[in-house]
Parts: sequence; C-alpha cells; structure tokens
Amino acid sequence: MKPPPKPRRGAGEWLDLQRAVTEALERSQSLTEAGPLILEALARAEERARSERLLTEAEQAAETGSFELELDTGDGRYSAGLGRILATTPDLELTREIVLERVHPEDRELVEKSFERARHSKDPLHFEFRVTRFDGAERVVRARGEAVVEAKGRPVKVVGTMQDVTEEAAARSARDLLSYVVLATPCSFG
Repeated sequence: MKPPPKPRRGAGEWLDLQRAVTEALERSQSLTEAGPLILEALARAEERARSERLLTEAEQAAETGSFELELDTGDGRYSAGLGRILATTPDLELTREIVLERVHPEDRELVEKSFERARHSKDPLHFEFRVTRFDGAERVVRARGEAVVEAKGRPVKVVGTMQDVTEEAAARSARDLLSYVVLATPCSFG
C-alpha cells in the first residue's frame, strides 16, 4: 500500500516560507551560511502547517469555529470552522458585517450587547443565539470568549469560539416541553 500524498502547501505557507528564506539570505554572508537558516525556516513552516491542520481537524470534529474581534475598529479574523458553521463558500472571506448579517434578526441585539459589554468589562462571554446559514438552514450557536486587555487594563479585543449546538438546544427544548406537559397534567393513581 502506498503512503498518502503529502498535502499541498497553501498560499499562506508559501509566503511564510518565502519570507523566511529571504530573511535567511539577507542575514548570511553566503549560501553555505544561509543553508541551516533556510532549513530552520522550512522546519518552522512545516510545524505551523501541521498545527493549522490539527486545528482544522479539531474544529471540524467539534463543530466549532474561532474568532478574534478588535473592539476599537470592529476588524475581525475568523477561522475556517466558523465558515463551515455558516455554510460559506471557500472563497468568501468572513467579515464582522457578514457574520452579523447571518445572526437571526431577533438575536442581533443580544449579540451586539454582549460584545459591547466585553468592551467595557473583563467578564467572559457565554451566550447562545441563532444564525441563518448561507444555505438557508437555521442553527443555534454558542459563543464563548474573553476580552484581551492592554497594559492599562482596557479591553482591546475579544477572542473566542462559536460552536453549533443546534441538536443540544433542540433536545433541551423537547425536555422542557415534556416537563411542562407532565407538570400540567393532573395525575390519578387508583
């Protein structure tokens, strides 16, 4: 049996490697001197790529995505896992505006207030809200995060995760409905 092919490098990996090789060549006097530096850069690039693959696999298994949101500018960075939760196309780069558009209209205020609260406090985020995916399906998402503070203690960004908890939320609703029906039904033993 032949071993699986090595994964192809992504554009980001090639750029990182190109930068590292250029830096190694600039720091050395000869190609012989640059060789070990280039090998180190290659090893770092391989390790980073391996870490990114592991993160992607973990996000897929847990139906989770991660985010980082700058509180002052509103700029955000979102993992591919969040794109999977929202059923985006691979070529769509998520932005804060696109993510907020996917939040169910009745839950947008909750989401906005939660992030606004993070701007003024160091309390961790933990809440659930509905999203409408790009394929039209409605899902329930749990957001968890915490503020990252600058040296003076002012929150500057929020980092966290979002997890698709639709099945868990449906089971919880069914359990609550069953409890209500059981408690509201008169019983006679006899």
